[in-house]
Amino acid sequence: MSLDARARRAARAARTNVDRLPPPPAIGVLVARRRRRTAAANALALALIVAVVGVAWRALPHEPATRLPGHVQAAIRVGRAPGAVLVAGGSVWVANSGDGTVSRIDPATNRVIATIHVDGDPAQLTADSGAVWVATAEATRTTAPARATLQRIDPATNRVVQTLPLPDDAGVGDVLAADGRLWVSLNDGTVQRLDTADGRVLASISLASQGVSVLASGSGMLWAANGSTLVAISPQRAAVTERFIDKEGVGLPERPSPRLTNLALVGGVAWESTFDGRVFRFRVDPPTKTTRGQVVASLDGPASIAVGPTGVFVASPRPQTLTRLDPATGQVRASIRLPGLRGVAVGPDAVWATTEAAWTTDNPGILYRIDPQATD
Repeated sequence: MSLDARARRAARAARTNVDRLPPPPAIGVLVARRRRRTAAANALALALIVAVVGVAWRALPHEPATRLPGHVQAAIRVGRAPGAVLVAGGSVWVANSGDGTVSRIDPATNRVIATIHVDGDPAQLTADSGAVWVATAEATRTTAPARATLQRIDPATNRVVQTLPLPDDAGVGDVLAADGRLWVSLNDGTVQRLDTADGRVLASISLASQGVSVLASGSGMLWAANGSTLVAISPQRAAVTERFIDKEGVGLPERPSPRLTNLALVGGVAWESTFDGRVFRFRVDPPTKTTRGQVVASLDGPASIAVGPTGVFVASPRPQTLTRLDPATGQVRASIRLPGLRGVAVGPDAVWATTEAAWTTDNPGILYRIDPQATD
């Protein structure tokens, strides 16, 4: 076969193959295909963005996405069921009884910088020059020890470095580091001074048959509340020097004396809250034995009290109000509505209050930072 014949045969075969090809899609079909490809690419890109943002959101500490109440400067997520709050060593410390942790917050950034696990359910906090002390209540979680303890946190390492056992079945009322001593009140009616090195009882002061609840220091004395009686203790002699008794309830069975629930002292003045919701103010320097001298507030239920240079702050969970009182007159300067209030502490430039929350990891407790100059 000649070269020309071969070329003609190849050309015919090519035309035949072309004739057999299907016709090209219509322009509408091509546009639809392009739209589907673009939509698929956009969906993939969006999924990648959502995944990256989700990982970053979980990694970063963040605040509740709700509008903050008036006078509240920040709301910080802490552990479950937070209660006691303490300002010490340039940090804010929160005892979370719901998960057995203590949260450490940097007030300069309003961020949790450490979560410290303790053995037991942390109930009370105090601090001396080199440590934060945690008093644990009777444990409610199965992995925690049954007995109450005092545990020492080293702020340099954010770890528990020492555990001091407390007497079996005594129960912890309060704990206080004052004047280089560590004091603990127990439900057996005693106040004990402990050796911080090994937990030895250096002194035991019997105040009642049971139920010493709160401790405070001021005017060179240690103060303990038992029921409706306020007791002054000499730290040097470890002995009772004065007893302040609620006169209005004495001899009146129909008007029993209200039980003290919290106590704070500043400038020779004692501030007390009672179980029936009243807040009293009276002088203890010099002691006059005139107790319950002035009712400065009446709330609905027990309250926590904290004092500082900007005022006296009373957290009451039932009316859900943090009240700022003038330290000189006892007059109400501000009433701040906050849900589920529990503990309160005053720092050099802020007031800190904890709130109750549901006992779930998805709904942790909240620590509020509040303007110390708040006014109505």
